[in-house]
Amino acid sequence: MKNIIVSILLTLILCLSTIAVNAQDFPDVSNKSSDTANDNTVLFENKYLNWIKENNNNFVDNYFYYETYTHQDKNGKADWVLLYAGLYPRTDEICYFRAGNVIVYAPGAGGYFRYGYGIYDIQADKFLDLFDLGKDISGYNGLEDNLLKTKVNRLIGDLNSDNQLTIKDATEIQLQLIQAEPVFDTFVIGQPTSPYEKSGFYADCNEDGKVNIRDATFIQKRLANRFS
Repeated sequence: MKNIIVSILLTLILCLSTIAVNAQDFPDVSNKSSDTANDNTVLFENKYLNWIKENNNNFVDNYFYYETYTHQDKNGKADWVLLYAGLYPRTDEICYFRAGNVIVYAPGAGGYFRYGYGIYDIQADKFLDLFDLGKDISGYNGLEDNLLKTKVNRLIGDLNSDNQLTIKDATEIQLQLIQAEPVFDTFVIGQPTSPYEKSGFYADCNEDGKVNIRDATFIQKRLANRFS
């Protein structure tokens, strides 16, 4: 009986951590269009437009462009910018892709970055599709933290949906593993159409295709390395 009660409580916790996908979860592009070149908070739009014209024959004047984050190097000089830009954002169509250890939930956005997100590397003077970077974002410190400011994005290993990796997440895995029927198939966001929406995906921290005590240990080691 005790095990049944614990299992029910854990299931409720995971259900309460569900995140609803709403338009406000994503950058507001309602007022971002071709007239943003006159906005002094936007620094690299003209470079973006030139890049589009040089690399795409189907340039469209009606676009949106948003600089969501500007990173500074140790000398306080801007070295790269995270962009959200494209032709037509669609909050009714949700796409998934990985950037480092973050799963990004992006509204469909036709245009020049596959899912609307890109980086302008100021030092290298080039535009990069965030989707193409995949796991390797080592050259862009602070990118994961910034992506996690968007409510629907999810950190691998984050089992309690607080957008950070803590010992609580390792404990959550351990608690589930002692249950007769762990609830790692609980859906954590949106519709059940992708493995990215199952809590088990985020619990498999070492990505060996299964959830076990090694994943809890993986989190503990990562936390130890962070604070050592």
